[in-house]
Amino acid sequence: MKFDLKQCFSRRRGRLSGSSLGMGVFLAFVFAAFFTAALFARVTEPENPFDGETGVDAEPTLLLCDVDRNENVYIPAPVAADLSDDEKTEETDDALTPEEEEPEEEPEDEPEPPAEEPEPPASPPEPEQRQKQRPQTSSQRQNQALPGRSGAQNENAPTSDSGGIGGGESENGKKTDEIYFTTTIKDGETVTEPVYSFEIRHLKEELSVKAVTVSVNGEIVGQFNGSVMLKEGANVIRVKVDYVDGGGKTVASPFKDYTVNLDTQSLVIQTSLKDETVTRDQYPFTASASYRGEDVPLAVIFNGETVSGTGGNYRVRLKEGTNLFVLSAEGGGLKRENQYTIVYQSDGIFDFETDLADGLVVTEPTVSFSVWMVNGVDAVLSVKHGREKLSGDGAGRFTVENLRNGENKISISAFDSGQNDQYVSRTYTVTFRRPEASEDNPFPDPDHSPTLQTIPNIESGYVTKNATFSLVVKGSDYRGNWLTANNMRLWLNDTEIRPRFQNTDGTEFQLLLNAADNTIKIFLKDEEGYTALYTYQLTYERSDGPIGQAVVSVEATTLGLGYIIPPTSCDIYSSQPASYVLKELLEKNGAQMIFGKDEGSLDSGFYLSRIIKDGITEGYQIPENLIGYLEEAGAAANDMRDPDSLGEKDFYSGSGWMVAVNGLYPNHSLDEVHLRDGDRLTIRYTLCLGMDVGGNVNSSQGNFPELFIEE
Repeated sequence: MKFDLKQCFSRRRGRLSGSSLGMGVFLAFVFAAFFTAALFARVTEPENPFDGETGVDAEPTLLLCDVDRNENVYIPAPVAADLSDDEKTEETDDALTPEEEEPEEEPEDEPEPPAEEPEPPASPPEPEQRQKQRPQTSSQRQNQALPGRSGAQNENAPTSDSGGIGGGESENGKKTDEIYFTTTIKDGETVTEPVYSFEIRHLKEELSVKAVTVSVNGEIVGQFNGSVMLKEGANVIRVKVDYVDGGGKTVASPFKDYTVNLDTQSLVIQTSLKDETVTRDQYPFTASASYRGEDVPLAVIFNGETVSGTGGNYRVRLKEGTNLFVLSAEGGGLKRENQYTIVYQSDGIFDFETDLADGLVVTEPTVSFSVWMVNGVDAVLSVKHGREKLSGDGAGRFTVENLRNGENKISISAFDSGQNDQYVSRTYTVTFRRPEASEDNPFPDPDHSPTLQTIPNIESGYVTKNATFSLVVKGSDYRGNWLTANNMRLWLNDTEIRPRFQNTDGTEFQLLLNAADNTIKIFLKDEEGYTALYTYQLTYERSDGPIGQAVVSVEATTLGLGYIIPPTSCDIYSSQPASYVLKELLEKNGAQMIFGKDEGSLDSGFYLSRIIKDGITEGYQIPENLIGYLEEAGAAANDMRDPDSLGEKDFYSGSGWMVAVNGLYPNHSLDEVHLRDGDRLTIRYTLCLGMDVGGNVNSSQGNFPELFIEE
């Protein structure tokens, strides 16, 4: 006769198994005494009753938490003879869920005759059989679900609506109480759709995810993308994550098992309700019903009264004590009814709840939300948008219809003078962002879209032979206000181009063209958040010879000298800057120029300091009205002058040469100007920082009212 130590000492089962034979009782006890004495004779002072060896190859025992008794117990190594045919299993390192069902009580004095020791099966059991198995080895027992650890989930362990918690397992296999991830899987829930989606949330920011392995019923899901396919009935979903440190070393591989049931044939009621005790009178829950995957009507009775919800979401105010929920549904000729009891025991904490999310971002200037009082039915509620007080609809619903573009502050306060003057207040941030223009929707709000002008006008397509193409962009909001470079972005063939300069005439971009066909996109956004996206096509025709002619002149009207070089047509080339054109023109007219500043050249950092020509300033005469203007502007006159040259600081300290292209004054040097066919380039002499020739764009003094502008 073979005696089972596991059955003898197992406090979890709380009984001895045996037959009903009377004589067997006496013989069993005699044999047990003899066998136990022989067994313990082999043990030398074990640390606990089950640390010694048994008559079989026993593994070290593991301290588990018995959640039924809420106490610590020692579980000895199992004896194979105790297993029935259905419980035979092969030793494996997989984490198996122990059998949790309590067997029926039997007389303790009738031990069960032992069975012969069976052979283990040749292969591990299928996943759906694991609920019936028992741990066989220490490695298996170590993989059991301990509170706060990894492994198969304990059936009696409480589940959370927020999903399961992943434990930790270090690289050397030791357990850890670290929590590495959570999921949105609701363990034990029943669903009606075979496609089941969930999220994995990683909690250790200092670790990186090396691999995520998801399996369903023992089969690994290839290329997991957030969803798995369930089969009818119970499904075991295992989530395993391998984490590495900054050096790429694997430091933990926690996993978690969940059970999700798929029922597509029955009448199913799905709800977040469960029997529980709560301390807050506000109670939100979800409830729905389906038959063979199709929604069917559901009646929700709360304390004898029917309540309604929206989209399967419900909220009620609990009464003190016991509250009864009854959910009933009909479909396919079937009826089903579930009941739940929620006990409300107030903790006395005065508060409020709201469905307004802090940090909410909306694309419409309106937001609606509800506020519910917690443990304070008679409280006074105050809701404000900025300094504006909001009035609700009487049922706790509030609406803000005039959100400002950007961040908005909404404060909610509650005061209850009947409960020791309790007060609570919180502020929520809601950001209003208007829909931004895109290629699919270039003008989200046509009535308020910013407008755009370009120089040259490229609206209907444009053909140029300039490899370097200068484009001036001028945008305005729907009120007509000028938009600066900060309000616009430009892309050439999907590459963003930074602006070169801006003034009241617009913002200039320099485009380097390589392809024959070019796409230009210009995005505008005004101060109120209205946007627009303009798209243009630009064609570049490559040429090695002259690409056209520009009209170039040099004048000093401010000295009464008129043109020094009259308007002259000059050949221009695709990649040649205007500094070369000016040099050639001056040389053809017997003049030279002094240029360059800090090692400047015709190609970089060009600065026209002085033009040298015989008799260039002979007969000068500053107009009387300009002299009066210069005096009012505080311009400082001097005696610096030369009859054969004209340049900076002659006559006045603010004098010098300025460049205008088609009447506009760029704020960059001439080596960055690339003329187009038909452009007009004027080199003009100013006595007062450009104010006398219309080139002043920043000074509060303004330009000379009678400008000397070339006709």
